[in-house]
Amino acid sequence: MDEIGSRNYDDAIALLDTALQSCKKSKCSAPAEAEIYLNLGIAYGLKDDVEKSRANFELALAKKPDAEPNARFMTRKLKQTFAEAQERVKSGKGAVAAAAVVVVKKEPEPAKKVEPEPAKKVEPAKKVEPEPAKKVEPAKKVEPAKKAEPEPAKKVEPAKKVEPEPAKKVEPAKKVEPEPAKKVELAKKVEPEPAKKAEPAKKAEPAKKAEPAKKAEPEPAKKAEPAVLSSSQQDAIATAQKLLDGNDWEGCLGTMVQSLAGGDYAAGKLMAARCQDKGDLLVEAKGDAEAAVRLAKTDRQDALVKEAQAVVNELDESIPRINLKFQAGVTDLAVKIDGARVADDLIRKPIGHNPGTALVEVTGKRGGEPYEFSKKVTFQRSESIDLDVVSTETPLQACYRKARNAAERKACDDKYNPGAKGLNFKTGLEVSSYNDTNQVDVVSPAIYFAAVQPTQGWNVGGQAIVDMVSTASADIVAMASRRFDQVRVGASVGGGYRVGVATLGVNAATSVENDYIARSVGVNLSADVFDKMVSPYLTYDFGFDILGRAQTAFDVFSRDLYRHTINFGASVIFNPSTVGILGGTVELNFGDASKPYRHVPMFDATVAPEIPVAASAALVAAGRLPMMPFEQLPTSRQRYAALLGVLRRFETSTFRATERLYMDDWGQLASTTDLRFLWDFYEKKGANGTPGYPQLRLTPHARFNIQGPVSFWQRAYVASQSVDGYQLPQFRTGDRELGPLWAVTGGIGLRTAFNRVASLGVQVEGVYTRFLDHLYLFDRWGLFSSSTLELEFD
Repeated sequence: MDEIGSRNYDDAIALLDTALQSCKKSKCSAPAEAEIYLNLGIAYGLKDDVEKSRANFELALAKKPDAEPNARFMTRKLKQTFAEAQERVKSGKGAVAAAAVVVVKKEPEPAKKVEPEPAKKVEPAKKVEPEPAKKVEPAKKVEPAKKAEPEPAKKVEPAKKVEPEPAKKVEPAKKVEPEPAKKVELAKKVEPEPAKKAEPAKKAEPAKKAEPAKKAEPEPAKKAEPAVLSSSQQDAIATAQKLLDGNDWEGCLGTMVQSLAGGDYAAGKLMAARCQDKGDLLVEAKGDAEAAVRLAKTDRQDALVKEAQAVVNELDESIPRINLKFQAGVTDLAVKIDGARVADDLIRKPIGHNPGTALVEVTGKRGGEPYEFSKKVTFQRSESIDLDVVSTETPLQACYRKARNAAERKACDDKYNPGAKGLNFKTGLEVSSYNDTNQVDVVSPAIYFAAVQPTQGWNVGGQAIVDMVSTASADIVAMASRRFDQVRVGASVGGGYRVGVATLGVNAATSVENDYIARSVGVNLSADVFDKMVSPYLTYDFGFDILGRAQTAFDVFSRDLYRHTINFGASVIFNPSTVGILGGTVELNFGDASKPYRHVPMFDATVAPEIPVAASAALVAAGRLPMMPFEQLPTSRQRYAALLGVLRRFETSTFRATERLYMDDWGQLASTTDLRFLWDFYEKKGANGTPGYPQLRLTPHARFNIQGPVSFWQRAYVASQSVDGYQLPQFRTGDRELGPLWAVTGGIGLRTAFNRVASLGVQVEGVYTRFLDHLYLFDRWGLFSSSTLELEFD
C-alpha cells in the first residue's frame, strides 16, 4: 500500500498481481485473496480505470461478501464504484462479469509472455524479460563457479513457481521440443565451453550418477531459497518496519499477514512477531517467533535463528501468567479464560495471557453441588498473579440473584434444586438491654419470623416485642418523683407479593403502654429495573396514636396524634461488588405531643443567665420562680431527612457507610454518620465434603451523631411578671433530645453458625453523649447489648 500512497499505481498493480498469482498457487484463504482484489480495485480506481476497479471490487465481494476496502484511500469516486460493485454482486451479475473482465485482462498477458518466447527466444527475451537477463548476468559475474550453474537452475525453479502457467504451456509444447534443442544449439554456438562441458556429460551418460547428485542438490536448493527473499517479500518487510517505527502496529501486522498469505518464510514470521509484540499480542507473537526459529533452522540461516530465538526468550519473559489456587473439595474442574477452555493438564500450571483484562471462569462440583466462580483479572507485562478461586455463593443463590421474575426463579430451582418447594423460613429470639448513667434501664425480649417463597414471589413476616422500662430521668428526679416503671407490648406484621419486576407489600404495627397507644398501617412498593441494576422503593405509613396519662383512663385524658410518613429512594449496582444507596424521608406530625409529666422550671430574667450548664437540682430549685408549668410543644411538626450510602463487597467481607442529614420546621438540624464492617470467616470444608458456609462473622460498628437545638430551646426559660401575673414562653421543653448534643457509638458484633440451620449472635455497643446546653445533665454513658438465636431452613 506504500506504492499506492506514493501514487506509484503501476508498481502497486504489478506487486499485487504477483501476490495474487502466489496466493492462487498456494491456495490461500478467501479473505486473503479478497484483500488483494480490494487493493487492486483501489489502484485501478486511482488510475481512473473504473471498469477494472469495479471488476476487482466485485471479485473481492465474491470471495468475501462483507469485504471492506481500506478507508484511507477511498475517494468519493471510489466509494461510488465500490457501491456499484456491491449492487452488481447482490444482483448475481457482478462476480461473473468481473471474472470475465479479469480473464480478458490477464490471459493475453501470459499469452504474450509465453508465445513470443518460443518464437523469439533470444532477441525478445532480452528486451521483454530483463529480469531473467539480470539473473544470467549476476550468474556470469559470479561464474567463478559455473559449479553454481545449478543455482541458476534453482532460480529457474522458483521462476516456475511464479509462472506456473508458462510451465504448463511448455509441457504441451513438447511437440516443439526441438526448440529447446535449438536453445542448446544456440548455447553451443554462443558458449562453446559449456557445450564442451555438456559433451563429457553426454559421454559420461553414466552421469546419471549425477542424478542421485540431483537428488541431493534439491536439499541445498531448499536451504538456499528462503535466504534469498523475493522483491515483494523484501518490500513487505521494509513497509512493515516503516509502519512499526511509526507505532502503527496494526498496519505492520496487516502488511505481514498479506505477505505471508503466499507462503511462510522465516524473516516474515519474525517481522510479524515484532508487530504483534508492539500491540501487546505477546502469546501470538511468541508463536510466530518460534515458527521463525523452525523455518530458519530448516534453511540453515544461523544468524536469523539466533535473532529469532532472542525474540522468543524476550517474549517468554514478558508474557503475564496467572496461577489458579483452587478451593479445597472442588472436583470436575473446568477453566475458561475469556471464553476459551484451558486444557485440563494446564489449569494447575502458570497460564500465559496477553496484557490487559481477562475473565476467569471456573465450574465444577463441590459436595455434589454445582460450583461456579467468576472474576475479572488485569495483567501487566511480566506480571505473575496468584488468584484464589473461592466461591462464597452457591449456584442456586447466584441464579436467584440474576433472576428477573418468578418464572426465572422457578427455573433456578428446577436446575439446581429439583423438587424443592423453594420456601425459606427464618425465625429467631432476641433479648436486648440498655442501661445508662441517667438511671434508665430497659430490657426487651422479642421474637420474629419470616417466610419467603422466591419462586412464587411472596413473603410474610412478623415480630412481637416487650419493653420493660425503668427510669428516673433528670426532670422527674428534680421533682422528687419516684422511679418510673412501665411495660410496653408491641407487634407488627407484613407481607408482599411480586408481580413481574415489582413487589407490592402491606404492613401494620401497634404498641400499647399505660399512657400511650401507637398504631400504624402502611403500603410499600419496590422494583428491580434496568436488568436489576436499579431497585427503587416507595413506602407510605399512616400513624394514629393516643397520648394519655398513667393511671388515668383515656376517655378522661387523651390527645390524638396523627403521623404521615413517606420513604423513597433506590439502590444502584455500580459493579458486581459496589452498591450505592440514596433515599429520603418526609414525616408530617399533627397533634400535641407535649409530655404531661414533664415540668419546666422558670427563671427571672436577671437569674436565667447565671444558671450554668448541668446545674444541679438544688441549684435550680434555689434559683427558679415558684411556678413549674408543664411542657408545651408546637402542635405540628414537619420533618425531612436525606440518606446517602455505599456498600462494598470484598472477597470475604462487606463495608457499609451511610450519611443521614436531618432538618425540621422547629429549626433543628442534625447529621448522623454510620460505619459498619461485616467480616466473614468461612469454614474450609463442610461435613461429608459439603461446601463451607459463614461459620463466624465479626461486625465492628461506629456511629457519630451531632445535632443543634430547636428554635425555642432555652437552658433556663424566662417568665416575665406583669400586672396580670407571669407571662410564660409560648413553647417550652425540658426534653434533652431537643437540645444541642453530640454522641459517639462504638461496638462489635459476633455471629457464629453451629450448622446450616442454627446460629447465635451477640452485639455489644457503648454510647457516649455530650449535652451542650442542658439543665441537670452534662453527659451520659450508655451500654447496649443484644443476644439473638436464629434458625433458618428450607
